Amino acid sequence: MVLNKHKDTRLFDLATEFNVAQFASFGPGATPSVRHCLIAGCPRSPVSTDPTAAVSRLFSAGAQAVNVRSYLPEHTKGNPFILGLETVDDTVALVNSLASRGYITIVNEAIDLEDGGVSGVALGDTLEFVPEDTPRGVESEGSAGLPLDIGLALLETVYGSRPKLPPSGSSRVEFSLHPSRVGYRKEHSIVWEAEDVDDLRAKYAQPSFTWPNRFSRFIGDKAFGLLVADAIGLPVPRTTVIGRHVAPFSFGRATGTGEVWTRPCPDEQKPGEYPTFARWVDPSQLFELDGQSGKAIVSILAQEGVSAKFSGATLPGHKSRENLIEGVYGQGEAFMLGVEAPVKLPPSVKSDLDNLLGEAESQVGRPVRIEWVHDGHQAWVVQFHATTHKSHGATIVPGFPANGWLQFLPAAGLDELRHLLDQAAKAGRGIEVVGRIGVTSHVGDLLRKSDVPARFSHSGDERD
Repeated sequence: MVLNKHKDTRLFDLATEFNVAQFASFGPGATPSVRHCLIAGCPRSPVSTDPTAAVSRLFSAGAQAVNVRSYLPEHTKGNPFILGLETVDDTVALVNSLASRGYITIVNEAIDLEDGGVSGVALGDTLEFVPEDTPRGVESEGSAGLPLDIGLALLETVYGSRPKLPPSGSSRVEFSLHPSRVGYRKEHSIVWEAEDVDDLRAKYAQPSFTWPNRFSRFIGDKAFGLLVADAIGLPVPRTTVIGRHVAPFSFGRATGTGEVWTRPCPDEQKPGEYPTFARWVDPSQLFELDGQSGKAIVSILAQEGVSAKFSGATLPGHKSRENLIEGVYGQGEAFMLGVEAPVKLPPSVKSDLDNLLGEAESQVGRPVRIEWVHDGHQAWVVQFHATTHKSHGATIVPGFPANGWLQFLPAAGLDELRHLLDQAAKAGRGIEVVGRIGVTSHVGDLLRKSDVPARFSHSGDERD
């Protein structure tokens, strides 16, 4: 594919192999004429040079609104881009105005941006995308960035269709993916543009792996984490996601129990705030757990249960330390709530988890934290998070406030801890945990997320 052509010619050429939005393009000058026309039911070669006739065809072919992109042959970036024109007269008037100023214009059918789909950019081995936005949305804060193969696999799992894109090795490809079939070919993915890039730019493109991001908030933090874990080949129990914004989708592997765990899935990680049910619960009831607080719960996870011999969580080691792996016998709910202390785990269990963590970090490219269940044969990933927090031994959260410490007894529960954290933050104090808990538990998560200094109260509970 030759990419060093005018934008509208490249788009017209792309349509021989890939789906594009229906469009007509017009040349510059006082009397702009049709350059290319790609509209369902019309010949690929324009039968008329009249802009009014071409734009009328676009609306009669089903477009509810159109967008107008413009460019100068010598200046293809940062030009006028107008969305959502709803009449032929307004569109033609804009085309004439831009053409008189020397612009080439592309008038394309507007694709619904609020249909639950995503738009993004593929460049080299990197894929970035955002929900319910144009491809330009990746230029703003919060886009999801993943290695290309992992990102494409993740999107295929969610939408049931893999984006069909030109090779991105030496080009920058703008695309969108939709739940319904759209565009000239009536397919799920649309290619908006493919342009040549510098080889070094493509070679060294790296995903900005931010988490949370706009897409993780869109489908739920737990769901996004498990999707990443599944896409990189980790053992994730068979999971169905019932969401507010996208149709239900499933992924993962059968565990053999035939049981169902039901989990509310908020937009961002909220340690211990919502319960996990070891049975099926009507999702509509779980969505209501938000009460008057809004819509923080964006999906519900129905996950096949694991026959738990051991359960726990992990945390990356600080500096050269090994990953911290903690757990208990059986189900880990009491451990995660901080009311059951971790036990010494068998070497085989720790070895399985070390292998999982090593594989995850090598593919994601940054430290990760998992919640896990081991059935005696293998470890299963039941939650997966990228993290910047590290294990610091006896210190849960580094820092030494001058105003003293507020004591927390784990038996008091997580709501009491949230209350103490508010008090400590206002008074410039730290939290002293009385008794032995898992550093990787929800208690530890809350303390780390708060950034309030925290430590264990007894020297006998300090960790190396």
